[in-house]
Amino acid sequence: SRHPNAFQGPLLLLSRFLMDGPRPRVAIHEGCVAFDDAYYGVSLSCAGSRDIYEIIAGILRSQLTSWYLLMAGSVFGLAARQIEQGDFTTLPVPNLEAAARSGAGRRVRRFVNDYRWTDPSGSEWDELDNAVFDLYQFDASQRIAVQDGYARSLWQWKEGRLNSMKPVDIDDLRRYANTFLRTMDAWGGFSGHRRLHAEIYQTPDYTPIQVIRFFVDEHTCQQESRVVVQRGSLHMVLAGIANRTGELVAPEFVGLRELRVHSSDEVNIVKSTARRNWLGVQALSDADAVVRDFVSTVWSGRSSRLGGRVSEGDTKR
Repeated sequence: SRHPNAFQGPLLLLSRFLMDGPRPRVAIHEGCVAFDDAYYGVSLSCAGSRDIYEIIAGILRSQLTSWYLLMAGSVFGLAARQIEQGDFTTLPVPNLEAAARSGAGRRVRRFVNDYRWTDPSGSEWDELDNAVFDLYQFDASQRIAVQDGYARSLWQWKEGRLNSMKPVDIDDLRRYANTFLRTMDAWGGFSGHRRLHAEIYQTPDYTPIQVIRFFVDEHTCQQESRVVVQRGSLHMVLAGIANRTGELVAPEFVGLRELRVHSSDEVNIVKSTARRNWLGVQALSDADAVVRDFVSTVWSGRSSRLGGRVSEGDTKR
């Protein structure tokens, strides 16, 4: 009963169901073809330049679309793997003609043509994702939000959920620490406070809790924030926090998901070791929470520096 014009090529075909991951299956078909209800088809016979629908195909296969579907999809994100037509049509897109002429647009089109018949490997997807981020002119924080939103969309599948619960590795912790420091550096530059440095405590693999310490180093004139890795047992790490701040972390952590333990010149972020707790987007959120802790402490007259004691979530303890 559908109109014959719906099958007129060239066609952009999109899978209606996400079977093996959060990236939609997208194909460009040059001729006329009939398709069943498992696909959405968009006739591009009036689109003019082929460059335009190659840009659209690249955007739809990128992390940006997966993140958008997770955040705004009418069904996807509720343990369902079906995409509604309206979810695609509301996706924000840049000016397509200008995008096709840009350097980022040419990279997107090259990716679409290189992988028309084969699937890219993990690292090759980065080429597309970075090109799309450049196309949308995303800054570092926006890229982190989309990348980690894509990681969360993977949790709709069993393999992704299991991966999110694995112990965090040192590379993820470095990414978290650097993201946290960039956010605090921006605020510190505005407020006139000194830069923070970070210590990542690398404990044995079986340790259930992970700690990163952010601190002001009074004995260095180094302007750039730095991240160092310290090895040690969990007992040693928690004892060090207690000696510096006067707070016993273990009793406070019972029944809580995370802690921010403050002293006059440092803050310790304490969470379980599950990878999902140490995403870059969590670092952005945690840095905002630390700034709120600081501001509320100054307003209450308890400190003029990085003060506070123990906080969990948005609730001061």
